[in-house]
Amino acid sequence: MTIAKTQIESALNRILISRFISGIGDWGGLIAISNLSYSSTHSVRSLSLLYATKISALLFSSVFQKIYYKKLPGSIPIGKLLAILDLISAISLFCILKVNGINTAMLSSLYFLASVCTAIFFSITNSLITEINPDFYKENLRLVLLSKRAAFLIGPIIMGSIIGKWGNQYGILADALSFLISGVVLFKIATTTSDLASSQISDDEYHSGLFDTQMTKKQLILPTALTVLVGLAGGAANAIELPYIVTQLKLGSNFFGFSLALGGLGAIIGILLDGKISNKLDLSKLISTTMFCLVLSFLPWYLNSIFLFSFSLILFGISVTIFSNRILFHFVDAYNNSDSIRQYFKNKPSLFLFYHQVDSISMILGSILAGIVADQYSTYESIHFIVICLFIAAFTNFIFGNL
Repeated sequence: MTIAKTQIESALNRILISRFISGIGDWGGLIAISNLSYSSTHSVRSLSLLYATKISALLFSSVFQKIYYKKLPGSIPIGKLLAILDLISAISLFCILKVNGINTAMLSSLYFLASVCTAIFFSITNSLITEINPDFYKENLRLVLLSKRAAFLIGPIIMGSIIGKWGNQYGILADALSFLISGVVLFKIATTTSDLASSQISDDEYHSGLFDTQMTKKQLILPTALTVLVGLAGGAANAIELPYIVTQLKLGSNFFGFSLALGGLGAIIGILLDGKISNKLDLSKLISTTMFCLVLSFLPWYLNSIFLFSFSLILFGISVTIFSNRILFHFVDAYNNSDSIRQYFKNKPSLFLFYHQVDSISMILGSILAGIVADQYSTYESIHFIVICLFIAAFTNFIFGNL
């Protein structure tokens, strides 16, 4: 049977609301647990391993990205399935509050469990939003993207303020409560997996006519290389941002939430700019411009200026958002229009999965390397690593760049 369109849209609206709520709360956990880890160990390496733990959960998201609900038992209410994931995340965070002292292994394990559930939650809801009802997705694409980035902007400000006033424990508590609220919102969705399967369209139907560029495997080498280099730099930046704020800018860890919010502001600006300029500049010129801006965004880190550091975070948010969007569309374009690439990847679901795996693994490696370098030398050496990665990416694109 085919489920009513209004029921699908009601379910999707609840999913968007829950994603926004849990997305805001998730920043409380990230900021608070980062503060706890760094203040107790003063080790960038330990902090980088914590970030690597969270990013590695994204690999689970990639694995589950192409789950189709017709493969699940048809009697499962989708709301209860998603609510269970939220509940597990909340319980994991409550357990972190009960950890006596700072046991790094226990902290990382519990945070990894919460992050895995969150990653699976987002992968399932991404499939719902983008594939179950593509018309809804197309009509509300900007809303979907902006709501996600808005949580990136609002979350760090709200959670950073809570942590600054009451302490890290309240940030973790707020994160756990946001998952519980999200679960309540989702629990009332009565739609089952079999209903969703009957409403789902095939990949060929969804992608038919959306792209018209034919590409070969060789044209995937450059964007893959750029993704690796930018991922290494991004992972390294995640690892050293809090230590840089504390040791170089001589600010308290409370500024960390504000700095993350600046990156979120840049991401929102990036989405808005991407829609305006992507059709006016060819892909090669657009990527070259973003590469230049990415290199430029980290140069102020050498100057220890709060104002320039804040500007650099906004510029990085803008540049990396546009870069990621354009590279992702390049991969999707390639997969859906090239028989040779489809044959090369055989039964793998798509280059969307490939892109996220490459990006996640690169960020994990970048985070760990930056942590090792910063502990062995200083955060400046890690900044060198970031700038070198981005410079090599910019130079590679300049020499070989016709995407």
